[in-house]
Amino acid sequence: MRNASGAAIVLDIQTNKVLATSHADQTQATPGSTLKPFFLLAALNSNQAPKQVYCRRNLRIAARPMHCVHPAITHPLNAREALAYSCNTYFAELAAHLYAQRGPNGLAEILRQRGFEQVHTPQSLPEAQLLALGVEGVTTSPLALAEAYRGLALDLTRPQATAADHLVAAALEDSIHYGTANTAAVSRLRIAGKTGTASATEGGPTHGWFAGFAPADHPRIVVVVFLNHGRGSDAAARAGKIFAAQLGKAA
Repeated sequence: MRNASGAAIVLDIQTNKVLATSHADQTQATPGSTLKPFFLLAALNSNQAPKQVYCRRNLRIAARPMHCVHPAITHPLNAREALAYSCNTYFAELAAHLYAQRGPNGLAEILRQRGFEQVHTPQSLPEAQLLALGVEGVTTSPLALAEAYRGLALDLTRPQATAADHLVAAALEDSIHYGTANTAAVSRLRIAGKTGTASATEGGPTHGWFAGFAPADHPRIVVVVFLNHGRGSDAAARAGKIFAAQLGKAA
């Protein structure tokens, strides 16, 4: 984190012990797309996730531009691809499914069950969609996000993991291989992770997140990086250096 304004934390998966930290409990910010794995997993486990969504990349929710930044894709995205590419269009549709089936409190409860405390119950479909995209209605600290990803890592790699668990785990590795988190890649080390880009106010400067764990198949550590200025890809690049320092010799 040298010369960076932000925070970072490394958690031991098995013990939940903090192995390294920098201001990880002193920041509260909107987490952006780092929340998408939790919503996708909940939707898949209840058969409420869209099978495929065609993304035209231009998306507005309540007059707020939420355009997708992934490359133009000519075929409809399935759930695995949508998470790897962090497709806002897919997750806005997913939020609509969840909102219709579970009501106003349903999306907020998904986050509360994962330990997020600063969550507001959406009062409309647009608010539910913006919550699912992590840009309104929720804030978190790097420590809280790391603890949530520790729980996610344990769920996704448990012996009795479901088909939904396997899909989300694979998508988080895809995010490192070719998706939005590819700047976190470390040679010969399997990493699963997700980026997030958001802003404190609509139209304001963006801040960047990365949250992930490694090795992806037998997780040992969780890494979360928050940058006060920048994008998720910038945070992912910092996270890659942390993964290399912590696990590079074991890769």
